[in-house]
Amino acid sequence: MHIQRFEDAEKLNILRLLHLIATQAEAEVHFDESIDRRKYSYIMSWCQAQLARIDVDNLLCRLSDYDRMIMTDNIDLKTERQLLKLFRQASTDYYSFLKLYDIGRSYRHFLQIRMRHHAFQVVDQFLRKHRTSYEYARMVNDKMHTVTEDIIEQYKSKHGDTMVYEQWLDSVYKDEGLDGYNRVLAWIRILFIAHNYRMIDRLSEKFDYFETMINNSRFYSRRILANFYSQKLLYFASQNKLDKAIEFGYLSIRERNNDYLYYINNLAAVLLRAERPVESLRILLLATEDTRRESNYHNKISHAAYLIMSRIENKQYKQAENSGDVFFNAYKTEIFEHRWHLFMTYYLRAILLLKNYKKIIRLIRQTRLMEHDRTYMDSPNYTSVIPWIYNLAQYREGRLKAEEFQSREQELLVHPVTGIPFSAQVISGLQKLEE
Repeated sequence: MHIQRFEDAEKLNILRLLHLIATQAEAEVHFDESIDRRKYSYIMSWCQAQLARIDVDNLLCRLSDYDRMIMTDNIDLKTERQLLKLFRQASTDYYSFLKLYDIGRSYRHFLQIRMRHHAFQVVDQFLRKHRTSYEYARMVNDKMHTVTEDIIEQYKSKHGDTMVYEQWLDSVYKDEGLDGYNRVLAWIRILFIAHNYRMIDRLSEKFDYFETMINNSRFYSRRILANFYSQKLLYFASQNKLDKAIEFGYLSIRERNNDYLYYINNLAAVLLRAERPVESLRILLLATEDTRRESNYHNKISHAAYLIMSRIENKQYKQAENSGDVFFNAYKTEIFEHRWHLFMTYYLRAILLLKNYKKIIRLIRQTRLMEHDRTYMDSPNYTSVIPWIYNLAQYREGRLKAEEFQSREQELLVHPVTGIPFSAQVISGLQKLEE
């Protein structure tokens, strides 16, 4: 809408309708069928061309092609003109500046040995002018790796202090003279830290800034947008604005890439919180084939867990147990290396609803689940749901007397590490398991 210069009123009206659809989730739009269809076709092509022009992933693909052509001595004149134009125009804030600079180093060799003096001067000038900026951007990229190691370790162990990196990451994120790739990496790590500390609701200003960068064509690609939408889902979910979270969740799953299963899981989890289990199950089933190909066990196990829970909420108890059985038998080792608490909680709940108490006791003992549970007590997300199910199963099997059962239940209403009673919502959820 900012760049259009249409004088044809009908073409402009088509574009305005597209803008309305894009900006209002529930917009009711009716296209004027009396308009020549060739104008609709033109607007479609025009929009696609404008978006492709600023798509940073498209630009990266082109750079990769340039690199391959140079390294194999197979670059044609038209492509060279495009590449030289890029070296004349690009600056340090170019999204793939690091990649462009590395290509320039190879291209300079290509030109120099062939005595292509004019083109050599263009590339050489770019490399000399931006050498310091390149070294700084490379240093930032290397430091990002070290910072990420600590952030991931904190997520896995629940120990450490990564807030010390927040100010540096924020300075990288907002450095408009730096390449976009490093800035987006910083943004993702800021989000990860916020998740580690359960503070994503405090990121309002950073979300607004990112949206500005997208609107200014700095960070645009369908891949980046999908990730942004998924993070907006988590942001609104943290504020319990579930309708807004679901709206952004549906936007995030329009792009099918390596993170598709992650986006599906996030949306399904919020749909379950919003008590929309039919939708949750439908969304999860969209990714059935993706789970088979998925190499990320964190996402794979999360999907299996949410699928069990969605079947439970749809009163498909036997199907829920069967889903759990199949996945548990296939990935027992991986479950306990990644998201065992999430998966086992939902799996045991499905078995509990079928009143198979012997199976619960056997599973918990075979997997030493109570020992695993004790190691998880330091987690800020910890609840005593697994001990509660175990206690209940033992009582129903006659292995605990009523007095001992009730005494243990009272103990399980209090956090075992802090000694603080669980929230009313958690306690209510535990008590519902008995019903």
